[in-house]
Amino acid sequence: MAAGYLPWFLYQERTVFFYAVVFLPFLCLAVAMLLGAIIGRPGADDTRRVVGAAGAGVLVLLIAWNFIYFWPIHTGTAIPVDDWRSRMWLDAWV
Repeated sequence: MAAGYLPWFLYQERTVFFYAVVFLPFLCLAVAMLLGAIIGRPGADDTRRVVGAAGAGVLVLLIAWNFIYFWPIHTGTAIPVDDWRSRMWLDAWV
């Protein structure tokens, strides 16, 4: 992952969204492995699994909220300028 992303930090003045699409399958696999690690092994005690499942659920909800938050940007929906600026977290995104 680092070998794919780190070279683009040299080009902060360029938009890199289209280049990042190549890494999406690997990112999804990494998130799935992370969720499995958070939930714990099947042989772990019930408390560990319940707490892990709750933590994994919170993480999935945060990811879903982030996707919904950026939905107007992904779809090109017209939104007020202040809302658009609140979604531009890095100067290179503008």
